[in-house]
Amino acid sequence: MIGPTTVPPKPPQEQLDKMFDDVLKHMDLPVDKLRILRGYDNDKKWKLIVDQQVAKQVTPPAKYLEKLSYFLDKKC
Repeated sequence: MIGPTTVPPKPPQEQLDKMFDDVLKHMDLPVDKLRILRGYDNDKKWKLIVDQQVAKQVTPPAKYLEKLSYFLDKKC
């Protein structure tokens, strides 16, 4: 799992390109915006990929239940 300050090493070019294309597909942007993003250098592309991965991270429901149970009245 990638944390907010942990940036994994950049993958090989072919893998970076595929990952970047996947991110762009999920962003559903107009063509003019896609052109701008495709013009990014590899460092910016990698940062965008990592940022999207961090944004997609989901806390498991069990964690929410654990937190909620802390606030429950134990007498009930």
